[in-house]
Amino acid sequence: MNAEDLIWILVSYGIGCFNTGYYYIKWKYKSDIRDSGSRATGATNVGRTAGKKGFLITAGGDILKGALAVALGSYILEISDIAALGSLMAVVLGHIFPIQLGFKGGKGIATLAGALFAYNPFLMLVVLLMFAVFFVIIRKKTPAALIVLTLLPVFMAVYHYPPREIGTIALINLIVIVANRDNLRRAFMPPRQK
Repeated sequence: MNAEDLIWILVSYGIGCFNTGYYYIKWKYKSDIRDSGSRATGATNVGRTAGKKGFLITAGGDILKGALAVALGSYILEISDIAALGSLMAVVLGHIFPIQLGFKGGKGIATLAGALFAYNPFLMLVVLLMFAVFFVIIRKKTPAALIVLTLLPVFMAVYHYPPREIGTIALINLIVIVANRDNLRRAFMPPRQK
């Protein structure tokens, strides 16, 4: 990995720091989305404040920035394979831990989806197919997505992907799962009786 690769990984983190939902709500309502709902900047929380339009704008922006960071590095700048993995991780970390927002951003699912699509469209297709199956079974989108993230490294190991790829994807997925721990708790634990 050379200096250009390292620079692009840092740029990818910077791209990830642009939290679409935060800036959309700040522009439209002059408020901080992190003071509402789940206090995250992602599409689900923005949708509670700004409706379907806000949800779609936020999800689209976060998917796009993930794809953009990896695609520009891989296909335009022709960074190394290991740097592409680094870019994938960096853009997701930028979304979850944006430096300019005090490291309090979103949960990373949409950004990871865009980055993974740019990195390996076939893997993203596998993710979508598995998500569809689990969503039909449990009818909850965030838990279904997190189950898929847990199983994806297993799929990669079964089909003999390089250990470096499996390990990096597993680490990124673990970070996203931890970032979504409150969503999992709300989805599976009944509310406390008053």
